[in-house]
Amino acid sequence: MIILNTSKLPRYAKKKVESFYNELMDIYNYNVHSIYITGEGLSCDALEKPIKYKIESIVILKKQDNLFNEVAAKVALRYMKKPLIPPLVMPIDEFENYIDIFPLRFLNHSIVHHAIYGEDLLENLTICHQTLMTQCRLETRGILNRLLNDYIACGGDKIKTANKINKTFKSDIPIFRGLIKLTGLTPPISHKEVIITLPDAARINAGIFKTIYDLNTKYGKINKDAVEQIFDEYYCVISELDTKLQHSV
Repeated sequence: MIILNTSKLPRYAKKKVESFYNELMDIYNYNVHSIYITGEGLSCDALEKPIKYKIESIVILKKQDNLFNEVAAKVALRYMKKPLIPPLVMPIDEFENYIDIFPLRFLNHSIVHHAIYGEDLLENLTICHQTLMTQCRLETRGILNRLLNDYIACGGDKIKTANKINKTFKSDIPIFRGLIKLTGLTPPISHKEVIITLPDAARINAGIFKTIYDLNTKYGKINKDAVEQIFDEYYCVISELDTKLQHSV
């Protein structure tokens, strides 16, 4: 019988993860090297409002085998509903290639994950500085484009734009971890520690991070004037980060 280590998973995800992977491994386990559960649901802070994040997973095979995909597809029919999403499957000899192609994604996988089966290959990954910088430049510019699009879509209403920023802020946290890594520091796991660490690491004034973070906690309330400033201040900070990236090597 295969034993899965799921003791550290969020309560809302644990049962579904156990059900899916226990059934899958009962049918097919001889070629599975390791299994990981990842995603921002593993990094939430105690005061954050409870959100059922998508639960991501990675399955590393000892060698490529289409039979695993067929078995997983059949089992998944009963379990692939929120919060669990289909796993990323790769053979172990392709593992390094995935890291090179998706450096930011795998940086976050290495920081925020639980190995529930097998040897932990995600721990202490080596991420190429240059490829990470290239992706962080793209992602940071993507945030700027999104902010402008939201502002235009809201007809210039800064309260409505601030609400959109509030809803998407947590999706920017993985990018912030990448920016921290580029400064030579080890990125934190928790959201709160990320937004505290980044301003000091990047030498910017980013009090707006805490303002937005506070809106996503159980006790977060700020006045209307402060909400109206969120778009301008957040756009300014991200622009400053974008400029720093352009002049980095």
